[in-house]
Amino acid sequence: MRVQRMMSFLVVICAACGPLRQCVAAPVTWVGGNGTWSDGIANDANWNPADEPDIDDEAIFNSANSVNLGSANTVEALTMSGGIDLSANGFGLTVDGLAQLIDAGTNLNIEG
Repeated sequence: MRVQRMMSFLVVICAACGPLRQCVAAPVTWVGGNGTWSDGIANDANWNPADEPDIDDEAIFNSANSVNLGSANTVEALTMSGGIDLSANGFGLTVDGLAQLIDAGTNLNIEG
């Protein structure tokens, strides 16, 4: 009976939010101006809330800045708008879900 209740609870969560993985993705927005997105706690101040996005988060870039990757990163989702220029700078960027580029002047450079 306990297992059946747990399964019902999970079905309700997924029905309300879509796939379970998307339910836990938190939006994290770049506020660091022109800069470098590097993995690690020293980079947290560049994000709002102050926690660099990881595999469970959606990385959002919505301002006209130039940002270079300074390390390999993995996120659940990526949303870019507002004229942001994001360059992989020779590092890998893995997006496990949706990747959106919105607005003219928004660029994702994947070359090194």
